[in-house]
Amino acid sequence: MEKLKFRIGFTNCMAVSSEGRSGGLALYWNNNSQLEILNFSKHHIHALVTNKEGDDREGVSWYLTGIYGHPEASRRLETWNMIKSLAVTSDRGWLMMGDFNEILSNYEKRGGRIRQECQMRDFRQFLDECEMMDLGFNGNQFTWWNGRDQQHSICERLDHFLANMQWKSLNLLAEVNHGFAPYSDHVPIILTTQDDRRHMGRQNTFKFEAIWADEPDCKKVWNRAYFGNVRRNIEQARLQLRKLLHSNPCHLRSDCLRDARSELQKWLERDELLWKQRAKVKWLQTGSLRDQIITNYFHQLFNSTGQQGQTDFLDDLAGRVSDDMNSSLTKTYSAAEVSQALKQMNPLSAPGPDDMAPIFYQKYWSIIGGEAAFVPSRLITDNVLVAYKMVHFLRQKRKGKQGYMSLKLDMSKAYDRVEWNFLEKVMLMV
Repeated sequence: MEKLKFRIGFTNCMAVSSEGRSGGLALYWNNNSQLEILNFSKHHIHALVTNKEGDDREGVSWYLTGIYGHPEASRRLETWNMIKSLAVTSDRGWLMMGDFNEILSNYEKRGGRIRQECQMRDFRQFLDECEMMDLGFNGNQFTWWNGRDQQHSICERLDHFLANMQWKSLNLLAEVNHGFAPYSDHVPIILTTQDDRRHMGRQNTFKFEAIWADEPDCKKVWNRAYFGNVRRNIEQARLQLRKLLHSNPCHLRSDCLRDARSELQKWLERDELLWKQRAKVKWLQTGSLRDQIITNYFHQLFNSTGQQGQTDFLDDLAGRVSDDMNSSLTKTYSAAEVSQALKQMNPLSAPGPDDMAPIFYQKYWSIIGGEAAFVPSRLITDNVLVAYKMVHFLRQKRKGKQGYMSLKLDMSKAYDRVEWNFLEKVMLMV
């Protein structure tokens, strides 16, 4: 849950573990609202929300309760009684949401056996005593489907947003929409309280997207027209799924539904990969102040202080690098060595100045590798290759009486900083 918290863009999380594949609750929130967890159980999370400064309802507090109705019908009344015991007064706003595992009437059910009236009566009585109203919905009528074909298909509206009059008076424009879930038996239900969509257009530079590498024809065709706009394809897949659900609310054409869900899932996965790649370059676009801080740090770290310490003790230092070894270390790197180093890189690590992530070169090295020219020079990345070869040698050296060791100098610590003139003399001695 902690990893998921950051992946979906939240800073705080409260989770209740599931029992096997049943149940489980999670509440995520950001710091633009003050939220205090009051109590929780396997079937609910109860919190107090206070709107922060800058909100139209600054300082207003209201209650939020996430609910998972007991999966056993005979014990569902225990959930209703527990929620009623929270004793929220009618002068405070109260919003309930979640999978209640219950319907209000048989009009919210298609297929299967008719629900017992006593079960639904207990649910309605619970809502009446808590002074709750259904906020309604837009979209497909049902939020759960058992995934079976035609005569065995069962659809129910088990997921709800419910609120009391005080909460509704504070959120007059609240709207609930039933979404689409490619591989879940429940659909997501989304509550919108205000329209805060803002679009900022900008001219995008060309970047190789990691999702293109999954296409077998990418080597032949490399343009946006072939792969399409990911967001547009997601919307088209959602539209197709929406049409299918509206025309077949009971999912009688389950084969078509599965195809539509698979298509939507494919584009959602590509969208996730695309943003995972773009997240690597986000930090590169945060402004000049960041650049100045980084520049000053490394300038101070690697500049000499001008101190001239005693170096007489270096006279007894025996050299270990032979002429043959030195020739090997200073020779021009081959394409094979570059290819080997490239394959060891994280495919989605931050791109270079050409905006190309390593996945592009890894995937199409057979094409572009032969066209590249390697100029003999020394870059900071050269040190990585040298270090890798040295560590590889040390790991493979398992026999013989003569041993070897490597010494790592940490130049960022206060008491073991190495001056350049000292480092130069040591390197000349060895």
